[in-house]
Amino acid sequence: MHIDPSFGSTGKASRVPASATSVSSGTPGAFSNGTHTLKVAAYPSGSSTANAAAQIPVEVNNTGSPGPVTYFSTLPKSAPLPSDATCAAEIPWVPEVVSGNLAPNSTKPTSSQLQSYTNNGYAWNPYNGTWAFAPVDGQYTGTTDMIFRWAACKWGIDEDVVRAQASNEHWSWDQLDSGGDKRYSESQCVNGEFSLWNYECVDCCYQTWSDFQTKVITNWQTWPMIHTSTAFAADYRFADQRACMDGDYAGYFVNKPAYNGHTYAGDIASGNLSVIFWGCLGWHYSGEWYDGNSSSGAVYYINALKQTYTEKPWKKRWPFVNWPP
Repeated sequence: MHIDPSFGSTGKASRVPASATSVSSGTPGAFSNGTHTLKVAAYPSGSSTANAAAQIPVEVNNTGSPGPVTYFSTLPKSAPLPSDATCAAEIPWVPEVVSGNLAPNSTKPTSSQLQSYTNNGYAWNPYNGTWAFAPVDGQYTGTTDMIFRWAACKWGIDEDVVRAQASNEHWSWDQLDSGGDKRYSESQCVNGEFSLWNYECVDCCYQTWSDFQTKVITNWQTWPMIHTSTAFAADYRFADQRACMDGDYAGYFVNKPAYNGHTYAGDIASGNLSVIFWGCLGWHYSGEWYDGNSSSGAVYYINALKQTYTEKPWKKRWPFVNWPP
């Protein structure tokens, strides 16, 4: 048998998941970090190579580092944010924790998908602040937690909050199997010409998708990237968090009632980073600002998220990862 290993995109696997095949070629650092495709062609010597090839995704890690060396914390309102490239360079390789995420972790939105996203409302600023959504592009590949850390770095969000929100919203962290808010009425699954009706659901739909449960039925411009690309899903969710923290949603909250002594305008004006930060996370869940109580609304969600953040269940679920302390 003849075996011909070649990379579909330039890459040398200096560290790959245990389930993948390691191929040594060239010198360390010759190829970029991230997911690459290893093409293996096996056929009898002298025979045709037709229908004899398989493609295997592998993770390239040039650093050799076992895991996080820095911790990404929450940056204040309107703080300068690092570039995509800066964040990518600061993230060492960590093992994959969800084998089913190889495809979405390797998928970057295409230029035409991003152009459609831009054309349909995500390049402009309706809230008179610094519009965070324009830089959302999902142009990063890596293992699941590497992607979470990249989004945390890019948007100045505490990385354990990213992990906690993924855990609360979609416990498995399985990006492809992430449909939520199931509805059985077609009218609840259609927004103008956009429809989720019967998508991976017979006579029903899932209104929310991704590890962070973005409400796709109203944020239809994110489709299908919010489902097919883990990086785009994380990028979009925490751009939303940053936009909220920077005060970009003032227009949305005009004439909204106060809840539990809080208003969006008042809390933004106060500059209290903790109040603003958790309020924006609660808004993602309920659509209101600090509404509810211990069993409902934003207050319930904030408390649940804080508990997950404290307990850090991912450390027990996947102890082989070198999680930050």
